[in-house]
Amino acid sequence: MTSELQGAVSLTRMQPVSSLFAKFPRLVRDLAVSWVKKFQLKLEGGEVELDKTILEGLSDPLTHMVRNSVDHGVESPAVRVAAKKPALGTVVLAARHQAGQVVIEISDDGKGLAGDKIGASAVAKGHDHRRAAPEDVGVRKAGADFYAGRLDGGRSSAMYRGRGVGMDVW
Repeated sequence: MTSELQGAVSLTRMQPVSSLFAKFPRLVRDLAVSWVKKFQLKLEGGEVELDKTILEGLSDPLTHMVRNSVDHGVESPAVRVAAKKPALGTVVLAARHQAGQVVIEISDDGKGLAGDKIGASAVAKGHDHRRAAPEDVGVRKAGADFYAGRLDGGRSSAMYRGRGVGMDVW
């Protein structure tokens, strides 16, 4: 009986990630207007369920990462067309089950991380202990510092940017 009750209580705490994903369409619309970019948001796997507490804890980090994807990943329509891409960029926020765990993934069809800028920032801030040339550091070698918020590849600050926050938002 106790295990049945515990199972019932656990099920009541489970909520679909669509409840978390619901805030992102408006956020992305607001960002598109602010940054004069054209992109769409695709949401996948909204039926995947997670504990309510975990969903609440994911809200701020996901918001930060979606903003980064739009800001640093998706290019302006003119740049995209010049690169032979559609003018409309795509950001995907997806949830899925994988090997007994829930995976939440954010991706975009933008330019990717600027390894040369991140490498230069690592060298300039003394985080690359090998003292390599900036172009030799790149994202993979400077990754730990980048994700810990000690580096950035941006040039300017804006209302939605965290300048130096990096990916250490947990």
